[in-house]
Amino acid sequence: GTAWHFYEDAGVLCISLHVDQSDLHLFPYLKGKPLERGVGPGAGCTMNLPLREGMGEAEAVRLLHEFALPAIAKQKPDLLFLGLGFDGLLGDPSGAGLRYTEAFFEHAVSACCAACPRIVCTLQGGYLPEAMAEACGLCASSCFALHALRTSRFSCS
Repeated sequence: GTAWHFYEDAGVLCISLHVDQSDLHLFPYLKGKPLERGVGPGAGCTMNLPLREGMGEAEAVRLLHEFALPAIAKQKPDLLFLGLGFDGLLGDPSGAGLRYTEAFFEHAVSACCAACPRIVCTLQGGYLPEAMAEACGLCASSCFALHALRTSRFSCS
């Protein structure tokens, strides 16, 4: 739903890393095909990065570094909203079709914090409370650590 809200907006870069739903009927029943890139003034401002069902985090990390992070760097956003789809956690009963560990979310958030220091993370999906709590803690810690490094008044000479 988020991508479609900004589909015609040239001021918002919307990147989605999700399970490939182009020929499936999985929640949330959107297509998210790579060729769906926005229309009108928003043409080129939507980036869909679908993963095959059952893919682990190695492929997601590759897509993040090969496509998403360079696009974010090029856009130079003032603020980054990051929706964390914890239904992609390994073993999640939602059947989202991905197999991420908590460490994947930590890595993704850390990489995004490095790309844009002003970040808002939202929780989207997930039904494993303990794993979600662990992932949230790791994500918050990585953001706080990067912020502390940026704002440190100490210098190493």
